[in-house]
Amino acid sequence: MSSRLFLYLLSITSLLEFASAQSTPEDFCRTNFGPQYVPQYDATGAFNGNCVTPPITVCLGTEYNHPKTGAKICCPPGQVLKVDASVNEAGCCDPAQVFQWSAGASSGICTTQTTPPAPVPTISCPGSHLQWINRNGVNFRVFCDHFVKEWVPPWQAAQSLFMLATNTVPAGSDTFDSCLNKCAADVKCNGANFWVNKRNCSMQNKGKQGSIFSGGDLYLANPPYAITGRPVIAIVAIPRRV
Repeated sequence: MSSRLFLYLLSITSLLEFASAQSTPEDFCRTNFGPQYVPQYDATGAFNGNCVTPPITVCLGTEYNHPKTGAKICCPPGQVLKVDASVNEAGCCDPAQVFQWSAGASSGICTTQTTPPAPVPTISCPGSHLQWINRNGVNFRVFCDHFVKEWVPPWQAAQSLFMLATNTVPAGSDTFDSCLNKCAADVKCNGANFWVNKRNCSMQNKGKQGSIFSGGDLYLANPPYAITGRPVIAIVAIPRRV
C-alpha cells in the first residue's frame, strides 16, 4: 500500500469517527461553529448541513415564565399573564379578564369576569322582625306578626279592625318580595300587610287618611296590632312618602 493511499484512508476514518461522536445536528453545529449556532432543516425536517444563529427576539411588553412548561411568554403592553389554576395553563389577558383553558380545543380564551349581584336577603319571621329592607330606593321596616288596620269604606268601618285579622282575604299569588316591589313602585303606598298563608298583599290604606270614619291607621309608626296564629308581616315605608 502506498503512503498516499494510507494517509487518505486514515483521514476518512478520522472524519467518520469525528462525525459519529457528534450524534445530533445540534452537537455538530455547537462543536464546529459555536454554542450560539443551531442546525437548519429543510421542508421535510431533515438537517441540510447548514448551521445558523437563531433570530433575536425582544419582548416589548412583559415577559413571564409559563407555570407548567417554564417557556418564556411575552405579553404585550397592557396585558398580564393569567393562569387557569385547574389545569395550570396560562395566557395573556387584560387585567380585568380571566383565562380559561379548553382541553378539547387545546387552547384558551380570555373572558370578562362579572360579579354576580348580591343575593336578596331572605325574610323569615320572627328572625326578620324590625329589620330594614330597601326596594327601588324605598326603605321598609319589617314587623313580624303585626298588622296595620286596613282602610275600608265608611260603611264597613266597624269591620276594619277584624276584617283581615280573621284572614278572610281571598288567596293570592303574591310573595313577600312582590309585595315589597308593588308598594315601592306605587308612590301612594306607605306600607302593606302581607298575609303569609293567603299569599296576599294588601295596601288598602294607600293615600287614605285614617279616621273614625274610614277605620284605617296610617303606616307612620309601629303597627299597633299584634296577632298570633295567623302569620302576617307588616311593612312600613320610612320615611313616609308624600
